[in-house]
Amino acid sequence: MKRFSICILAAVLALATSAGASARGFRSGGVGTGINFGYLNSAYRTVDWATDELTDKSGMNGLYVGMNHDATLIHDALYLETGLYYTFLNEARRETLTFLSNKLIGDRTEHYLNLPVRVKYSFPVSHWLKVFAYGGPTMSIGLSSKLNYRTRLTDDQAARISYNYYNGDIQSKNMPEGALTWFDDQLPPSQYRRFDVLLGGALGAEFFDMLEVHIGYDWGLINRNKGDYAEDFKTRRNQFYFSVGLRF
Repeated sequence: MKRFSICILAAVLALATSAGASARGFRSGGVGTGINFGYLNSAYRTVDWATDELTDKSGMNGLYVGMNHDATLIHDALYLETGLYYTFLNEARRETLTFLSNKLIGDRTEHYLNLPVRVKYSFPVSHWLKVFAYGGPTMSIGLSSKLNYRTRLTDDQAARISYNYYNGDIQSKNMPEGALTWFDDQLPPSQYRRFDVLLGGALGAEFFDMLEVHIGYDWGLINRNKGDYAEDFKTRRNQFYFSVGLRF
């Protein structure tokens, strides 16, 4: 994760540097830059290819932060918006597992880097308020997706075991002998692709040319499953988000 964090930081700094170079001309040239922070809910839905019946669904909550940059297509009306966002998601799993009388408590975490490309229409309501709508695709790159379980073997010894959804690796620390084989039997039958494409839109408002609020929804277009499981089942990730941002 350290390498991923460095890459994310470098990418955001590069975008900020580029945006800062044009920020002086924002009000006269129509180019805008923003920083956004918000809540995200990501929903996985798995259906049978043959019947379209829902076989599994799960949801994850999290936060995202990033920058966007507007380029003018039509002055004070139409813009092309691009951006770079980092997303953290977590699912506190309500079910537990039991191995050799040890109760394992689990959760799942995911990290993404998202690059949206959207067409944005803005309408000035007054000198201090604009409303806008935008839509377009978002390219999403999975940095990490892990299922983690932890337990306490004794008063002074804890143990944990985790599964990587992208490469199928299982890692453990202090788990008893036989735990890896047992845990492999409990795992989901599929592995995920790192790359995803979502298509969606949002509505928002801008106040005093400075403060923004957004609410939007994206639909996943790509089957996240890979391997033999992908031939029988398709899993897509949809997401709802709400955010606030600052323009400069």
